Amino acid sequence: MKFDKLLELHSDDLVYRTITAFEAPSAVVSSEFDGAFVTPQTFPTYAINREQLLPGYMALLTTAPEFHEAMSTRCVGSVLRRKTLSQSAFESIPLALPPLDEQRRIVDLIAAVDNAVDAAEGEAAAARELSDAARRVLFENAEGERDR
Repeated sequence: MKFDKLLELHSDDLVYRTITAFEAPSAVVSSEFDGAFVTPQTFPTYAINREQLLPGYMALLTTAPEFHEAMSTRCVGSVLRRKTLSQSAFESIPLALPPLDEQRRIVDLIAAVDNAVDAAEGEAAAARELSDAARRVLFENAEGERDR
């Protein structure tokens, strides 16, 4: 494909996909994609004003069902897979922006909860492995005693 212009992504930019936006494809650019290129017509990007909004807080907003719904209801078009979300419609999505200190606390709290969930899932997996190993040993011992 040939495009007249490509747009370079930068870490902590906000980006969304105009086509199939009803699926809520928006995100804050991670460092992994810093320097990647997109077509500005399909993937509009926004530099986040860090004096008003933390990138981590915006990343949380993009995962909220309410934000997805706001994107979905602003899409236009008659064919589902081709419905689009214009930049002006995207920009009309209201954001509740608490003070930066509160945004930081929210981001830190969600990160701590995510870490606790990850740790609990790791513990649960280890417990399942231990339980499976104990069952195997018990089954092998029971089989050995029956054979005697």
